[in-house]
Amino acid sequence: MNKVEEMYNRIFVIVMDVITIDFTSVKHPHQVHEIISKTLDFPEWYGKNLPALWDLLVRYIELFEIHLKGVNDIPEYMQPFMQKIVEIFQRAETRYNCHKIIMES
Repeated sequence: MNKVEEMYNRIFVIVMDVITIDFTSVKHPHQVHEIISKTLDFPEWYGKNLPALWDLLVRYIELFEIHLKGVNDIPEYMQPFMQKIVEIFQRAETRYNCHKIIMES
């Protein structure tokens, strides 16, 4: 094995697809799961609830860099709900290192 092949074999590169989930137009809680489901191409059987979101984030989708856009633009009455959604994404990133989550304004 020559030096180039040896160096090549030591390189480990992870290429992540970048996906943006855009919440800027959300006015109702049910829209949040619809947008997530469509953007991440979840299966029809996605339960559209917090435990189902967790399960699919850590078991179903591949490694992505996920940009959450417009989280702070949703109506004030939805902020506590949206915080739970964001926490699930962040917990999946921290606990399982399966995605990189970036908050966009």
